[in-house]
Amino acid sequence: MQDLLEVLNKITELLYQEKSNEAYGLLIKCLPIMAEYIGAIEDVEVQCEVMNSLTEAVTAMEENDYTLLADILQYDVIEKLENIN
Repeated sequence: MQDLLEVLNKITELLYQEKSNEAYGLLIKCLPIMAEYIGAIEDVEVQCEVMNSLTEAVTAMEENDYTLLADILQYDVIEKLENIN
């Protein structure tokens, strides 16, 4: 899990620096790992919260709102995953 959190933090940092291509490249590579971790979350409520945050992240990506995407990853997804650890 720690490796995933490190990659998500790096993606967030890149998005805040407006390096979206680099951030998206890392995001694509970590999606299968993230899906595996999310699928293994035993608390269904927490799992749903993470999934809802990721749905919001996809909307931010569709709107090319890199700052919102970074905020969602940082303050929703990463924080929720850290609390599971």
